[in-house]
Amino acid sequence: FLHRFFDDFTVTHILGEGGYGCVFEAENRLDCGKYAVKRVAVDAGKATREKALMEVRAMALLDHEGIVRYNLTWIEEPPEGWQFDADLKMLKN
Repeated sequence: FLHRFFDDFTVTHILGEGGYGCVFEAENRLDCGKYAVKRVAVDAGKATREKALMEVRAMALLDHEGIVRYNLTWIEEPPEGWQFDADLKMLKN
């Protein structure tokens, strides 16, 4: 499974974990910038996906010096269980 997260970023460490996913500190392989990347596991259901996209749209509108700037969103559909297995492997490194 090819995916943008590992193709575009090198993970430095986990900044936080929650019920919906993890926030990673990661360096972009092209621009060498450091980013906080929030990866959220979303059920295939349309309502769950729409709820996540509502958060994305709200974050995109925020512009304040005290709030981390929103940059980009993408959607991927990995095989079931892939994200959990990938996180365990990454955390062991």
